[in-house]
Amino acid sequence: MIQEEVIVTSAERTSQFTGALTTLFKGKKLHRQFNYFESPVDYLGLYLDDVWALTQPVGFVYTKEDAYLNVMSVDEYTLVIGPCYESQPTESQIDKLASKMDLSPERKTDFFQKILDMNYMPIRTAVLMACADYHVLTGIKLNPSDIFKNESRKLNALSYASERQWKSFCELDESMILQETMYQFERKFCNAVMTGREDAVDRVLEDFPTELPRRGPTAARNTNNSFIIATTLVSRCVIKCGVSPAESLALADYYIDRCERSKTPDDLRLIMSIMLKRFAGLVRKESKEAVTSEFINNINNYIEQHMNERITVDEMAYDMGMSRNTLSGRFKKEAGCTLLEYITQKKVNRAMYILTSTDYSLSEISAYLAFSSQSHFQRIFKQYTNMTPNEYRKNSMK
Repeated sequence: MIQEEVIVTSAERTSQFTGALTTLFKGKKLHRQFNYFESPVDYLGLYLDDVWALTQPVGFVYTKEDAYLNVMSVDEYTLVIGPCYESQPTESQIDKLASKMDLSPERKTDFFQKILDMNYMPIRTAVLMACADYHVLTGIKLNPSDIFKNESRKLNALSYASERQWKSFCELDESMILQETMYQFERKFCNAVMTGREDAVDRVLEDFPTELPRRGPTAARNTNNSFIIATTLVSRCVIKCGVSPAESLALADYYIDRCERSKTPDDLRLIMSIMLKRFAGLVRKESKEAVTSEFINNINNYIEQHMNERITVDEMAYDMGMSRNTLSGRFKKEAGCTLLEYITQKKVNRAMYILTSTDYSLSEISAYLAFSSQSHFQRIFKQYTNMTPNEYRKNSMK
């Protein structure tokens, strides 16, 4: 029986990661909610019959507002995340959701912002996350490929036939041994990545299992599913080390996509090595940049909230209720660099992440990060990295 504090911690971590309404039920009674938004209508209550109709540990429910609810059940607890969107919703979609909740015009503005602040996840990613969480909580590994969408587009769950086949397979002693071996290996590489050290990752990869437990109907699908689960687990672990959930999720999606396009097991192992080291690098960078000062944390939060705007020291000082000289002087004393240099470095770091995680053009990245022009963006990027943006993107793909 899972301990209550464990499932509550998992729910809270999920809410931080997704930014979505996250609801924990005990039995069928509301137990805890995170990222709660008040409304005259219990929106989740409109879909609880569909949620309770899911009989398998992981599933999801489509809503009539073009969103979905991700569902995971462990013992007597049911965790419901959503409404979630697969991509950034349009204004009409959010308005449709707000109308369903009968929000007043005054409340709609705050609600719109809360929805826009969410992390948007393809259902495939949400299912993988739920499977990974279920694995961490129970030690039981679900096969993500067995999660399907039925023809009515209303309910989604593990297929009964696949579940029966999976259970009978797992009763074999050999299968249980493989599952345990892979479980221990996944624990080791998660711990290695969380140290932020590439040499620790290399040592773990030397013990990569020669045979994988069954996680798919074919050998190729089996290998890919193992990689996807590994990527999902690592993306969750690095968040505990302070890595931005949005950054972790985007990097996971990027490598899952590369996994799906790989052609051989050797290709996949190379991609796994690169992927684990990239996540380790995020942990290492975060540990170097971590500062306990509340003042510096406020600066970081301000930059994150205005990343796609032109940030000036004067405006930041005004918004923080300080004079320009006081703000600049105190920051230089605590951080050892000028505030303008720090803002620029943060934007360059974000550009590095976008370059390696998306196929956005340089003009799109420049506009998104509010550089005055593409040429200005390229000049600043090279100044801070000794590479052009295109060179950095090309090298990261090797």
